Amino acid sequence: MGESKGKPKSVEDVKKAMGEDVDDFLEVTEQDGIVILTPKRWLGETVFSDVIARVHALGGDYIAGNKAARITAHFEVPLEGKGGKPIKVAKDQARHILNTFKADMEALVSKTIKELEELTK
Repeated sequence: MGESKGKPKSVEDVKKAMGEDVDDFLEVTEQDGIVILTPKRWLGETVFSDVIARVHALGGDYIAGNKAARITAHFEVPLEGKGGKPIKVAKDQARHILNTFKADMEALVSKTIKELEELTK
């Protein structure tokens, strides 16, 4: 990645930092100033460790998959100057939204059960 130790500026910078065989293991795309690296297959412990170390060095992170939420496991690397939101902030916001939704749904279900119990008395 040359002289810069900050965030990469392009998808090509990320690919270069990941190594020349990146296309063998990962599908590389860009969305909203974030480079998304999606495994093409099971990486195994050694390759995963190498990939996550490089992603962390670029200021990125691993996003665990969740079938219920339709989230595919992938890595994210924000690009410099492209408006990419810091990943930790985005993850914290998503976690907050999910927790709030869960609490709201639990309250709604509880209320509905109580109303049904009242109707059956």
